[in-house]
Amino acid sequence: MTEQKAAPPKVQLVCVGKAHAKRTVCLVFRLVASDGTAGEERVYSRKNLKQIRVGSVYEVETDAEDSTRIVSNTIRWVRTWKDKGEAAIWQTAAAAFDTLELARKSEKREAGRRLPLEVLQPLRDEYRRTNSAGKLALEVRVLAYLRMASLGGDE
Repeated sequence: MTEQKAAPPKVQLVCVGKAHAKRTVCLVFRLVASDGTAGEERVYSRKNLKQIRVGSVYEVETDAEDSTRIVSNTIRWVRTWKDKGEAAIWQTAAAAFDTLELARKSEKREAGRRLPLEVLQPLRDEYRRTNSAGKLALEVRVLAYLRMASLGGDE
C-alpha cells in the first residue's frame, strides 16, 4: 500500500504594509479569515518576498507544525483586497514608508558631502531684505537653477 502525503495547509494573507524589524525591512500581512475579513497580523522578512504588493491577497503554504511559518516559494497572488478604500490607505502608508527609506539612504550618502553654508549666506541675506513677491521670484529662480531649467532671458 502506498501512503499518500497530505497536502500542506494553505492560508490566505493580505499584505497591509511595511515595517522595520531587527534592522531589516519586513512586510506586514494580515491573515484573511474565512468570512473575508483581515485577521491577526504577521510580519515576514522581505528577503524572499520581492514581488509582493501592498493591498493584494496571496495564498501560501504553511508549515504543518507551526502555522505561522510560511513556505515563501509557494506564495501565489489571488486577488486585490475587496475594500478598495482600505487598500488605498495601506498603499499610501507603504509609499510613505518607501519615501522615508529613500530619504534616510540619501541622507546617509550625502552626510559626507556637505556644502559650506557660508557660501549661501549672501543669498539668504538678499532673501531676507526683499518683499514677498521678491522672495517668491528668488525661490523660483533658485529652483529653476537647481533643476537646470531656463527662465526666458536667463542663460
